[in-house]
Amino acid sequence: GKEVLSQPNSESFTKISSSLLITTIQNIEELSASITDKEKINFINHYQKMINSAIKENKGFIEDLKYDHITAIFPGKVEDALNSALQINKSLIEYNKTRKLNGYKEIIISSGIHFGDVVLGAFGDGEKIWIAAISDELNRASQLNNLNKLYKSSALISESAYKLLIDKERYNLRSLGKYHQKNSAPLEIYEILGCIPSDDEYFEK
Repeated sequence: GKEVLSQPNSESFTKISSSLLITTIQNIEELSASITDKEKINFINHYQKMINSAIKENKGFIEDLKYDHITAIFPGKVEDALNSALQINKSLIEYNKTRKLNGYKEIIISSGIHFGDVVLGAFGDGEKIWIAAISDELNRASQLNNLNKLYKSSALISESAYKLLIDKERYNLRSLGKYHQKNSAPLEIYEILGCIPSDDEYFEK
């Protein structure tokens, strides 16, 4: 909410309720081990451009961007985050087809969608200022994303986000039961079946 910010202070923050999307490349070590430095740069730039496009088109913005990990915030509807995850998966399927034809390994990602309050604040000093989100809900979103390994899933959405969906029947979701995350009450989690990248795996489930 600041047009110009020369020095962060105790007033340099805003609190919002939003949907949180975390996306991680699961096989980043395998991908990095088999390509040159130049290929790494080209690959990650193309990947991040693809992710950013899906997030922007669905009214979100990237809060944190690392080599293999992206956190996005959607101040509007939960559907925006869910549609973004579905669009990312669709784009990734097409991108992986091209990678496979060119002799590169496929990218395997996981995603987690959660809803909660976050504080966006300005940090640093006059020479270097950055905006970051502070919230226990971000940690829960990250924990949710990590659960994909346990459940052998591609994308999960939390109970708090699921409850806010206006048209739940529009999306192909299935309950995986309740899971007790650290420092929080047991919450029901749902698998986003539309984010399964393989037709065989989809029909099997």
